[in-house]
Amino acid sequence: MNISSIRYKIKRIKYQYQREIFDPFYSEQKFSIIKTYFKFTLSIVIAISLILFIIDIILEISVKDIITEAHGIVFDLIIFGIFFYYFDQYSKRKEKIITLYEEISDFNDWSETEGILRKKGNLIRLINLKSPLYFTDKNFNQLLLINKKLKDSIFEGCSFIESRWKNIFFKNSNFRFSKFNKSEFRNCNFYSANFSGGEFQNVVFRHCYFKFSAFGSCNFRNAVFDNCNMEGIYLSGSKLNHAKFKNCNLKGAQINQADMSNSSGLKISDYLEMEDISNAKLPKGFKEKIQKIDRRLLKLSRYQISML
Repeated sequence: MNISSIRYKIKRIKYQYQREIFDPFYSEQKFSIIKTYFKFTLSIVIAISLILFIIDIILEISVKDIITEAHGIVFDLIIFGIFFYYFDQYSKRKEKIITLYEEISDFNDWSETEGILRKKGNLIRLINLKSPLYFTDKNFNQLLLINKKLKDSIFEGCSFIESRWKNIFFKNSNFRFSKFNKSEFRNCNFYSANFSGGEFQNVVFRHCYFKFSAFGSCNFRNAVFDNCNMEGIYLSGSKLNHAKFKNCNLKGAQINQADMSNSSGLKISDYLEMEDISNAKLPKGFKEKIQKIDRRLLKLSRYQISML
């Protein structure tokens, strides 16, 4: 078992934890119980304080003691008022998040322009509320997102066909088995994200950062990678036939069992810097050339390798 396999197993455990903690429908009942308990406790404390204050007056305690007691009650009410205010704001935020999730679910099959805009608007509101994002099998086709952070988000099995992404931060996100055909990514950061099993046919990536991301068993047929840092990317079992690479860094990439046939833009030196190319289908003639090279005997310099 290699390091990459261990990393991806750890991620799967993490995503399961996120599902249980972040799914608003999972925690709605628990949240309602806490809210009711807090209001009940606050009512009891206020009632007891008032009763004790009235008893003090009836027992004809000195004015000084009554004033002292009154100050204590006022202080208690202020403290509980502050707590109640912030808890009420938290409650409203939670209810708003639940409403936004429900609307996205209700509009899932609405493919007309209005439905697309409503789902986009609700998703942006969730991001602005800094809500944990957890979606499965949802339709976000023709989505347009710019300058957003989707760190630690979960969008398993979702559809983003013909979508546009610019300056998006995907760090540690999970988009497994999602569809992005005919989409475009520009200046996006996929560091340590998991997009395994995804569909990326005819997708364009420009100036994107893929370091240590997982794109295993994906379909990248006719995809374009333009000036991308793909160092350490996991592409095992992916279909990259007819994919085009331009000024990309694939040092340490894993493409074992991947289909790179008819891909263009990569030199032999690029394949030599990859970590694992075993059982990969390389462009015609590349495998034979690589097999003839023994860098340990030839002691090739980095410059000489780059000229191959």
